Amino acid sequence: VTPLTLGETIREAHPKIIGGAFFFFLLGGQGGLVLLDTQGKSILESPHALTAALSVAALATQALLPKLFATENGALARDA
Repeated sequence: VTPLTLGETIREAHPKIIGGAFFFFLLGGQGGLVLLDTQGKSILESPHALTAALSVAALATQALLPKLFATENGALARDA
């Protein structure tokens, strides 16, 4: 338990923190897309959208990795 988790353990707070990061990056990408669209530029040139897409892809990859590996006793790594 840390002051930043508001009384929850890190294990309980982690999904909320990662969900917030996912939402933050998703909004960043949307902001970049809307800005370029209103300026009449190609949306694929947006550094905001590119950064958000890469960040969301990294978060999704990180979320999937524990599901792909098993521990010695056959349990999934996320349950260890």
